[in-house]
Amino acid sequence: MRFTFLPLLAVAFYGVTFVAEKVLLRGRKLKTGANWDKGSLALFDISGVLSVPAGIILGFTDIGRMRAGAGLVAAVGVLLLVAGTAVRWAAIFTLKDFFTVNVTILEGQRIVRHGVYRFIRHPSYTGLLLRYLGFGLSFANWLSAALIFLPLFFAVLYRIRVEETALRENFGEEYLSYSQATKRLIPGIY
Repeated sequence: MRFTFLPLLAVAFYGVTFVAEKVLLRGRKLKTGANWDKGSLALFDISGVLSVPAGIILGFTDIGRMRAGAGLVAAVGVLLLVAGTAVRWAAIFTLKDFFTVNVTILEGQRIVRHGVYRFIRHPSYTGLLLRYLGFGLSFANWLSAALIFLPLFFAVLYRIRVEETALRENFGEEYLSYSQATKRLIPGIY
């Protein structure tokens, strides 16, 4: 087994920010009259609970280890991890009390078009995906990166579909107009 500085730094950063986000979002799972979530939170949680620890363990083995450019890949991974966390937290702080961990529409909620929401509709998911892609790459291990990123990627795609249905049904033309003016995850692309 080979331990290097960048994967250990990534695990430490991920661990601290994971706990900090859990504390920050404590109590943000709200129940409203309609069940908009459709199991998307459970799917996301199960994906992360199963894949992330396995990816971390695999990341510290030689199984799937990158040989050429491993240091550069790990460095890019750490940068994506930090950038993704920053984007996600910017989205959370922009929505303030309207950011919930389950898909719900709160009384008084409006479509937000400022901050990171000027550029994309789901910046918290963009940040989350960058975070996990970076975390996986920080091990310079293809199998670890795939194991950490792909299950969460598919869970996020499902969750976006669920969330957009709730937003369309609740905000109608206002959300359709916003959807036409912005992309889902990547400005100008998707």
